[in-house]
Amino acid sequence: MYIILIIIIVILILFLGLAIGVWFYLPALFNRDFIVKQIETHFNCRVDVEKIYLNLFNIFSSLEIEGIKVAKRDYYADFGIVLSQRPSIENPEFYIQKVELQFSFLYLVKKKFRVLRFMITEPLLNLDFFGEEGSNFSVFLETPALIEGEENLEFIKNKELRRNSLNSREEEENVVKAPFNIKYTSISAELEQIGIKNALINFMLKKGRMLKFANCDLIIDHINVHPNKLLEHNSLKLNFQFNLHIINNEGMEISQFLFLYNGNIIPFVATTGFINPDTVYNIKVKKGSYVSTRVLLNMLSDVFANLADMGIRLDDTSKQRLQRSSILYIQYEDGRIILQDDLILYATDFDLELKRGSWVRFQDYEHFFDGALIFYKKESSNVVEEFDENLKTVKISKVEIRNRERLLNIFTNKNRIKFPFISKGDITEPKVDADFNLNIGVPSVTDIISELSKVDLMKGVKRLIKTNFGKFF
Repeated sequence: MYIILIIIIVILILFLGLAIGVWFYLPALFNRDFIVKQIETHFNCRVDVEKIYLNLFNIFSSLEIEGIKVAKRDYYADFGIVLSQRPSIENPEFYIQKVELQFSFLYLVKKKFRVLRFMITEPLLNLDFFGEEGSNFSVFLETPALIEGEENLEFIKNKELRRNSLNSREEEENVVKAPFNIKYTSISAELEQIGIKNALINFMLKKGRMLKFANCDLIIDHINVHPNKLLEHNSLKLNFQFNLHIINNEGMEISQFLFLYNGNIIPFVATTGFINPDTVYNIKVKKGSYVSTRVLLNMLSDVFANLADMGIRLDDTSKQRLQRSSILYIQYEDGRIILQDDLILYATDFDLELKRGSWVRFQDYEHFFDGALIFYKKESSNVVEEFDENLKTVKISKVEIRNRERLLNIFTNKNRIKFPFISKGDITEPKVDADFNLNIGVPSVTDIISELSKVDLMKGVKRLIKTNFGKFF
């Protein structure tokens, strides 16, 4: 998710960069070719724009650019061919409906450029993620090798910096695969507000899976980022909301999460330029988010194959929707989204608990979840009733009530069925282990743990009663 956020920020600042030079060329040279030249000079791509609207003489001057297409860099971009002599871009990598820029005319009179508002409307991005090698977006952030047919001095400089930092060919390969680094880009910004409205980002992963970020609205205030001066310029305020759809390799949507965030962040490590791993985000997971019940049943099938026999019957065509919002405290590090505090999600039929330290990596769907499912009393009542019937069948009616509660606590929490678990590996084909906590203070508990992990839960309880409480009857 953090990668998507960085990509959005870079896209916003990408188109802002061209505006900084507007004052020096207004109005005669300010046209479609000028806009395209500014972008292609600083970024490794080919660009086309459909329309430009410029209004300089209001209190707040404005610029609008419509129909922006971004494609892989080619001959036309390398040699600065004018748009009238270029073929149109038929299949752009990215498309943006409109970019709106609002700035102060008074600052222009003083030969300064101060942005008041910068907004992108309805961008469509299709990103292919290549694991450690990055994505198809990464290449656009590289410094172009040629500008108007001449070798780019900035490209040569960056190439030398990289070469001098390497001690071997193996290290060079590692740098090529290194995470995003702001110091190797030519973007910088200090402005009041930029934003994005109604974005759609399709993030294609390996094995045909996809993350879709829909209805994405993002506002960034007080941006102050300079790649070469991160100690003094490295802050922003972030507000966003979006719907995250997770789609499996069969094209089926298996979950949808509605996210909301508002906070100040330090986006990069000042000394290295890499994404700041110490930033903790308190993101709200909104009511109405859901996970497919079938996905959860598949995850638990190896361990809890007899849920129905225990009286818990879930409709595998249903969705486990959040009944109320929850706060998610996360941190991004080495491609992983890591929980920094315990989380409880209140679903339709149960609570899902995840402990601090649980993590997921969306690039390859790897994960580690330390958690528990706690079913509501409606789903738990049948099991508790059956448990009480089992006590009667072994004639344990004379046992003190505290012993009943100790036995019941093997698999319940306040009379609610509880399944602690450890899940890891590919999240679509996870390896799940039961983790029953049998701190009940009765003899031979270690023997019971092994037994409960192999047999039906109620059979295990019966065997537990007969083995350890025979002295009471």
